[in-house]
Amino acid sequence: MRFEQRRTRCTSPTLDKLADRGIGFDRAYATTPLCVPSRTTMLTGRWPEAHHVRMNLDANDAYYEKNVYQVAKGMGYQTGLAGKNHTFLRKGDLDYWRPYMHWEGYKGPDAPKAYYEYDQWMRGLDAEAASTPTPFPVEVGYPYRIVSDAIEFMDQAGSQPFILQVGFPLLQFLLRLQSIGRCTVGNIRFNL
Repeated sequence: MRFEQRRTRCTSPTLDKLADRGIGFDRAYATTPLCVPSRTTMLTGRWPEAHHVRMNLDANDAYYEKNVYQVAKGMGYQTGLAGKNHTFLRKGDLDYWRPYMHWEGYKGPDAPKAYYEYDQWMRGLDAEAASTPTPFPVEVGYPYRIVSDAIEFMDQAGSQPFILQVGFPLLQFLLRLQSIGRCTVGNIRFNL
């Protein structure tokens, strides 16, 4: 479904182009209104009653025979995560692992000092939107880094088929901003 169809003030031309070249879902439903149980359902193909994850704190209770990554890996796919995990998946479960949360982003062994400073700044926000622009360049922020990580994974996969989970922890911030009529997060302006 095109984002602007749901919210007439919003535009998403890049997502619209992607949908035009693929499959669009205009009647998508979640099995539960909570993040972790819903993601667990997508990864296992089981309802919350069957996979035993009914709250966001229950990720480790996931009960299943195989998840979609295990099936894909068995078929020769590269598997990866770039961004928000918030599931039962752990480092070592996938070929490529770049986890992010609301206040902490992936940092490789040679990560710049600014990545650590950005994490500290994000923790100071206490999972809320900032009232002033970020003091960091856009390249230090999580969205830029997540997209860069996703591109790195796809480049590494080459011609091999892959399955990649990409998640942005900032989407909840954007919904909060929309509810109060703000359209800017740090250096990024959103068309709401």
